[in-house]
Amino acid sequence: MMSNDQVEQNIQDYLSALTAQLQGQDIALIQDALYDAENHFRCAFDAAGRQPSAIFDIIKSYGTPKEIAKYYCDMELTVNWAIYGICTSNIIAPKNTSMFAILKDMSAYKALIYAFIRPPLSIAYFAWTLMVGLCSAAASLFIVGLPILVFYMKSMQYLSLLEGRLIESLLRLRMPRRPANTDISMKQKVLDPLLLRRNWSTSLYLFLQLPLAIVYLLLIVLPTILATCLFLSPIVDPILHTIYPTFEIDINWYWLPATTIVSTGLLMLTLFLAKLLGTHHSKLAKAMLVAA
Repeated sequence: MMSNDQVEQNIQDYLSALTAQLQGQDIALIQDALYDAENHFRCAFDAAGRQPSAIFDIIKSYGTPKEIAKYYCDMELTVNWAIYGICTSNIIAPKNTSMFAILKDMSAYKALIYAFIRPPLSIAYFAWTLMVGLCSAAASLFIVGLPILVFYMKSMQYLSLLEGRLIESLLRLRMPRRPANTDISMKQKVLDPLLLRRNWSTSLYLFLQLPLAIVYLLLIVLPTILATCLFLSPIVDPILHTIYPTFEIDINWYWLPATTIVSTGLLMLTLFLAKLLGTHHSKLAKAMLVAA
């Protein structure tokens, strides 16, 4: 009669084989594939009444590691083509090297949006890590805060997924779309959040977001607002002055050609910086949020 330990060993053997078949693929893709397989096995095993002998049929019906690996690789190519227009063609499209090309680069505008949402989101992250994380860690020394600390570390799993979805949508770096692992037992539900290195690195990542958001604010957000105000002022100010004569004109309409040139140059600079910082930020996020 097969024991539950043998069932667990069969699942882990399959996951190891699937990992080997996916070697060389993006680590985020591997994490998603492993989660889907493990979650399927455990849910199907529970539905079968947790009969140890049923695990063989469950694994067999799911497909061999080679078949599943091929499926995920093919699906990744399809998704990349559908969302980003990336295909496997060997033809390389000529790049637009014009300095004004950044004004037509949608990825730069998405990075700009990411820079704008970073400050308020970072304040929320910082408050969560400081008020809940550090306070519960201190209280856990007296046992009282241990359940809150476990809850806080468990929340890292979902906050990392949230951050990953934002990064993949706006910064175009492949991030996990599934959690890193599936809970197995009550003991693991308590211990795993505290023992997983990824949860601690996620907490550190969220804590660092506030100083990084200040950099975004100074280098990207404020210059973009300044460029917008500079461009609109010669248009809006005279109109408001006509409606409300007491309203003072900061920049008159005849300055529009000069303000257009200056504001366009400032916008181009912020787009370059947003795209550059976004690239480095997404790499940092992947290093700290994705399970190794």
